[in-house]
Amino acid sequence: MKIVLYVGGKRAAVEIDEANDIDARFKRETEENTVYKVDLSCRQWKRQSLDVIAPHLKSQSKSVRFVNLADVIAGLMTDEGLGVTELLAETFESSDLFEIDLSDNAMGPRGLGRSEAFFANSSLQHLYLSNCGLSAESMNLLNDYFTKDDERIYKSLKELVLDKNMIGEAGARIIGEFLPRLENLEYFSFNGCRPNTQGTKFLCDGLMDLTDKTQCVLRRIEMEDCTFGSGEEDTDPIIPFCSAIAKCSRLQHLNINEGSLEIDGIKRLVSALKEARARLTHLSLGGTGEYQAEGAAVLTEYLHDLSSCLTYLNLDFNELGDDGVTVIVEAFSASRNVLEVLSLNGNEIESVGAKALVRTDFPNLKRLSLDDNMDIVKDPLKSKYGSVVVFGDDDGEDDEAEPDTDMDTLLQQFGAAKL
Repeated sequence: MKIVLYVGGKRAAVEIDEANDIDARFKRETEENTVYKVDLSCRQWKRQSLDVIAPHLKSQSKSVRFVNLADVIAGLMTDEGLGVTELLAETFESSDLFEIDLSDNAMGPRGLGRSEAFFANSSLQHLYLSNCGLSAESMNLLNDYFTKDDERIYKSLKELVLDKNMIGEAGARIIGEFLPRLENLEYFSFNGCRPNTQGTKFLCDGLMDLTDKTQCVLRRIEMEDCTFGSGEEDTDPIIPFCSAIAKCSRLQHLNINEGSLEIDGIKRLVSALKEARARLTHLSLGGTGEYQAEGAAVLTEYLHDLSSCLTYLNLDFNELGDDGVTVIVEAFSASRNVLEVLSLNGNEIESVGAKALVRTDFPNLKRLSLDDNMDIVKDPLKSKYGSVVVFGDDDGEDDEAEPDTDMDTLLQQFGAAKL
């Protein structure tokens, strides 16, 4: 029987006594079973504790295909954290790993350098490196690891997630150069990595070259906080991006929040999506421009085509206004829609827009987010949607402010990136 070795427990350091208990439990569980996944995540592993369980894990490593090691060195001094990272890599050096999750470990380039053994014998398909303090130098290391053994990992990798790292323009250039070699890439995520306009162009050129070179199998693209431009300039990243999107017929999930497209860029994007005949289930275009009614009209025809498959739509902070919201909801009123999440925060919605939302039926809706619409009429929306509708800080009956989770998240991300 194939099993998962899972540590679990409260998010705290694993001390020696607990490590001995875990080691004993793992030995019992593997007596007559084969281990295919090891999950040590969300616990701090001091070197002395890891030394306890590492020998048995190594003895079982041949059959292991999945490792979840997210958030295991938090709070450790740098040298100890690097030592733990290296020991973990050596423990699974003999594994033909399909999936590696090292997210939320502030390893930086030095830690990634100590991780080489993870890649030694892996036919890697899924690699998650979010919030690891990685830089442009780290992207060179990844390229080296992917290239070995006749580009083994370049041929096998399906998912590459690099969110919330300080990769910047220089790192984006390296990624843009190696993206065309990832011929089986299905999921690419580069949220919050600060590539600026030129860095975004490198990435989009890489995606365009990938889709030109191979039959595109991309189903999910996340590039939040990249700068695409409207297409007014020949060098705007939106041009190669849309060239790539037009070939992504399997695309289901697209997130380019804070992408600075404006209306002309949205027109290009919608045209590319139509050409691809992409049946999106998730679309995030928050903070991409001042849409108003004109921008809303550009989107509405395409959204109407998606009404039977789109479950998530984010149009936050696009200045839709009442007229824009009224136009947008028309896309979901003509036929039975399957939308589960609709986010319209910060869109200057008032009474007319609220009435349009009340008139429209969303039979599967689980969340309607309307925060930062200062003059919106709430009572009719509350009456129709109940707890599904969320207005933000003043949502509660006692008018006490709720925690600013967006700001908390931003501060956490900044702290991790700084490390």
